[in-house]
Amino acid sequence: MFGMIWALFQACSTKKGFMRLVTLVFKDPHEHFIIYNAYTLAEVEFKEVVRANGSPYIDHLRITAVLVIFVMLLLGTRNVHAVVAALLHDLLEDTLWTFEKLVRRYCFDVASLVLDVTRQEYLDLGSRVRDELYQWQLEQVGFWSGVIKVCDKMHNLATLWAMPMSNQTKTLQSAWDFYLPYARKRRVLPRTFLVVLLYAEMRARLKSC
Repeated sequence: MFGMIWALFQACSTKKGFMRLVTLVFKDPHEHFIIYNAYTLAEVEFKEVVRANGSPYIDHLRITAVLVIFVMLLLGTRNVHAVVAALLHDLLEDTLWTFEKLVRRYCFDVASLVLDVTRQEYLDLGSRVRDELYQWQLEQVGFWSGVIKVCDKMHNLATLWAMPMSNQTKTLQSAWDFYLPYARKRRVLPRTFLVVLLYAEMRARLKSC
């Protein structure tokens, strides 16, 4: 399965490749337009953002969406709103966009999926409490919101090596304690998640040597 996912990543390494996958999976031209529109919006909003590993932020959003589509293929189902939300999953957290604006641009379902995975600003609370509240939030969300979060976290782990060691240690601990059990409970690529987590931990140990 890991090989299949890697092949999808290679085929979808550009916007053109990603949209080719979309047209193969979704048959309605209107759905193609909605996904293309979301991709373009993500490109604009994150055009100046670069991840710690040096890649454009749109790469992370595209890979998250590809993983969500892969889950759909495994389940034999389609959910265009989940793909759109995967492309926009950081919009409410990292830009000036609001829930209401997302509803107007797309629909309530898309905006709700994005809101479900958006970390809220719990003021005057320590980072540990904020993390616990966010994990509680994720436990309450629906299936596709959970899929988006697992796919997002999986790619974050795959590129964790570029982060400072203190960030790596904290992220790995939360992945073992919460996100791996969460992936298993939600039945969202649990074996693949474990492989990626082991890879991230191995690279972290090598870096610390």
